[in-house]
Amino acid sequence: MLNLKRISMMYNGLQNDMTSFAKFAFIFEKEIKANVKNEEFKSRFKTAFELYEHKVKCHVRYVKQKDIATITDYAKFTLFFTKKRSQVLDFCRHLRNSFVHGILIKEDKFLVINDKNNRQKVSSKGYLEYRLVKEFVKEIVKSYEYND
Repeated sequence: MLNLKRISMMYNGLQNDMTSFAKFAFIFEKEIKANVKNEEFKSRFKTAFELYEHKVKCHVRYVKQKDIATITDYAKFTLFFTKKRSQVLDFCRHLRNSFVHGILIKEDKFLVINDKNNRQKVSSKGYLEYRLVKEFVKEIVKSYEYND
């Protein structure tokens, strides 16, 4: 029988939210990755988009691939990632990748969202408040389940 400390270590502190993050990963693959542009995301996942715009975006910053691995001083911004589409869609991509690659980690009140691209170069580095990310994910899941 596994003890709680071992389970916590196994799932990077996310054992209570595995279902929400798994649903988010599914929704990202099925709906967001290929089919959704920024305006569609804004209308389809309105509450999640508003949460991102008003509470998450102020902590996020785009950086160039060559600079991301060396960032150590966070100041106002706590999460840095590379650009591909729009900021909210890029955030979803890095969050999904971090979860499915098993490198998403909950540390106290924060969620560490690191990611690497297919060339194994760092493409996301940093953290956000856990409760904000959890709320963002739950709003996406709720919108998806309500609309389908």
